[in-house]
Amino acid sequence: MSRGLAKPKSAVAHKTAQEQVRGAGIVEWIPLVSSSRLGYIRSMKIKTSVTLSEELVSAIDRYLDRFKNRSAFLEAAARTYIAKLARDERNAGDLEIINRQAARLNSEAFDVLSYQVIP
Repeated sequence: MSRGLAKPKSAVAHKTAQEQVRGAGIVEWIPLVSSSRLGYIRSMKIKTSVTLSEELVSAIDRYLDRFKNRSAFLEAAARTYIAKLARDERNAGDLEIINRQAARLNSEAFDVLSYQVIP
C-alpha cells in the first residue's frame, strides 16, 4: 500500500514540490488517477539486500557526499539508468518510424534539392 501525496493547490506550489523532488534525486513522480482526485505518489520503499564487489562499494563511497547514504545513491543510479533505457526505447521507436518513411522522405528531399540553384 502506498501513501499518496496531495496535489499542490497552485502552480507555484507544484513547481516548488517538483524542485524538492528533483533535489532529492527522484527522477519523476508517478501520476495516480483515482475516481476522487488526481494526486502523485512516490514508490513505497522496500528493504532489499544486494551483493556488490568491493571496488564498486568503494567507488560509491567516493560520491556519498552528494547523497544521504548508499541506498540513496543506488536508488538515484537505478532511476537514472531506467530513464536512459526508456529514452533508448523511445528513440528506437522513432528511428523505426523514420526508417519506414525513409523512401518517401528521401524522395521529398531530392525534389526540394532539385529546385535549388547553384551559383
